[in-house]
Amino acid sequence: MEEKFTFLKEEWFMWLMLVIFAPVGIFLMWKYNQKFKDEKKFIIAGIFLVIFVLIWFPLLGNSQSKANEPTAEQIAADNLQVVQSVEKKINAFREPGTVTVESLEKFKIAKNAYNGLSSEQKGMLSFETLKILVYADDNATILENKAKEEKAAADKVTADKAATDKAAADQAAAEKAAADKAAADQAAAEKAAAEAAKPKQILGSSQEQVKELLKAYKINTAYQNNVDPNAIKFEGKDLIIVIEFDSNGLAEGVIYISGDGAYSGKGSYVDLNYDKIISFATGGGNYPIANNVNPDVGFEYPTEIYIGTMHR
Repeated sequence: MEEKFTFLKEEWFMWLMLVIFAPVGIFLMWKYNQKFKDEKKFIIAGIFLVIFVLIWFPLLGNSQSKANEPTAEQIAADNLQVVQSVEKKINAFREPGTVTVESLEKFKIAKNAYNGLSSEQKGMLSFETLKILVYADDNATILENKAKEEKAAADKVTADKAATDKAAADQAAAEKAAADKAAADQAAAEKAAAEAAKPKQILGSSQEQVKELLKAYKINTAYQNNVDPNAIKFEGKDLIIVIEFDSNGLAEGVIYISGDGAYSGKGSYVDLNYDKIISFATGGGNYPIANNVNPDVGFEYPTEIYIGTMHR
């Protein structure tokens, strides 16, 4: 039996098998070849195993892929199943007007299913189904455009209302700001008036200082002693101020007299007869303004009288 297969021991057959089918050639090399050392056998085995893998594995893979590929009959059956599913979705809108606001999303699903078909699958659809799709798509477009117009109109109403509300809010804010400013201005004016209404510090001031203080009241007409009292006239809003200055020229006595006869002061008062100053008096008696004041009973030092309309 072994004599019939002596060619298996031949070196040429070993090389042939290494080229054709490396695993058999490697087996024959290790079993029968005594000429090659083990190191050389490892190198030869490694080289031909790599070649074997690079050649045979892709071939085996392609064979497996081809084995897994569907047949023409399977492809046709699959296409028919897909097309029938899409036709069913589209034919649900066979009747006119079946595309409504409520069914619009369902139609979009059917249309997307049609768009997902291949050219071959689309060619398998019936003319009737394609006609239904076209009419339903037109109806859906009309509904979508109407929905867009209604949304745009609603958005405009909302935007207009927001603009109106903002304008009203801005107007209210402006009015409030104006009212607040008016109130603040009034408060400031009242405060300034209150400050102005406070008596000015006349006592202890010199004649020049007194004149400056009286300018704030717009009282700037001075009457010296020896003035005819009948020449001094005033109206109801006028204020008469009688000031006595001491030997140092500083005010020590002040009388404020208004047109209604009210007075206040220090050391004396003034009698009023209608609109004329008759006299001013101290504890010693009445003395006309036209006369020099007796030092023993009246003001002891030069006295000035100021008259004018007071604004404070």
